[in-house]
Amino acid sequence: ATQPSRTRALAELALAWTPDTLQPHDVTQLQRLLLDYFGVTFGGADRPWVTALHTWAKAFRGTGRARIVAS
Repeated sequence: ATQPSRTRALAELALAWTPDTLQPHDVTQLQRLLLDYFGVTFGGADRPWVTALHTWAKAFRGTGRARIVAS
């Protein structure tokens, strides 16, 4: 039997979490983290360096398979 990748194992663990399996302080912290993530993402989406990065990345769209490494 092959061993699952670390990325897959982490994804499976994350998918198994529900509010019922977490402590209340964990749920609160996850809410904070998501709020921070979305604030940073939406707040920075119009920055010139972000739009330049998107333009650069479009050149590589659909050029092959991608792997998540050390994520």
